[in-house]
Formats: sequence, structure tokens, C-alpha cells
Amino acid sequence: MELTFEQRANQHRVAWIVGALEVADLIAWADSEIETIRRPAIELIDLSMCCDLSAQQINELLAKLAQQTDDIESTCLGLSQLASVVRRNKVSTETAIVSCHRLLQNEKLLAHDYFAEFISLEDDASRLRDRVAGPINAAELRESLLETLDHLPELAQAFNAG
Repeated sequence: MELTFEQRANQHRVAWIVGALEVADLIAWADSEIETIRRPAIELIDLSMCCDLSAQQINELLAKLAQQTDDIESTCLGLSQLASVVRRNKVSTETAIVSCHRLLQNEKLLAHDYFAEFISLEDDASRLRDRVAGPINAAELRESLLETLDHLPELAQAFNAG
């Protein structure tokens, strides 16, 4: 599955928004892209030097580079990067679920079949947070989130093939 530059930018934008990437990751990606592009966009150059930029400024640069922020394939791949962060316990399960849910809701992708699982994950996270009896415990919710995130690259590939 070969992504366009814009899709790679959106993948990194999504991963950045949900907390799967750090500034150093974005700088490294921008630098590697600059090496392969004859005339890189000014936003990409700015991103490669983004040490002093705010999160909002970084979001804006990535959105300009992505051009189309509702791309299903690159969104799946960006979200999937969160799995390794959750596995390393760098972000809580609830925070990861809320971040994914919020991003998908803001970008009007939450109702898409590929992302519908995040609705039930958010419901389960809310029940656990509010200590409302439900069919899932914290360990099961974490496993369910990781399964969902791990499955997203397959969905992206299927979307690309379809």
C-alpha cells in the first residue's frame, strides 16, 4: 500500500493529534520527506524546524500538508500508531479512547463503518470512569482498544483495495 505525500502527512497529523507522536518524530518525518522531494512545501520545511511551535501551529502545518483530512486510509494508519504508545503505558486507555473519539467526531468520521467501534469504546470508557456497572473491566477495555487499533492497518489496506 503506497500512500501519497498528502496521505502520509494526514497519517502523521492524526497520529500527532491523538498523542502517538512527539515533536521529534514529526521533525524526523519532515526531514526524510524533504530529502526525497525536489521542491518541498514551505510548511514541510517549517515542520522540520518546529521545535518552538505550539501544538496548534503544528496541527495547522500538518493540515495544510495533508490537504484532505478526511482520508479514511491515512486516518486508519495514523490512529493505529497509538497502539504502541498504549502498550508502553505512555498514555492511559481512557485518554487514548477519548482522543480517538474526539478526533473522529471533529472530523465527522465517527459514523463511518471503519470507526464505529470507537463509539462503543468511548461508551465503555465512560461507564468505567463513572463507575457504572457494565460488561467490561479496565483490562478488557484496554485489550479491546488494542485489538481495534491493531486492526486498523488491515482496514486501511482493504479500503485501498476496494
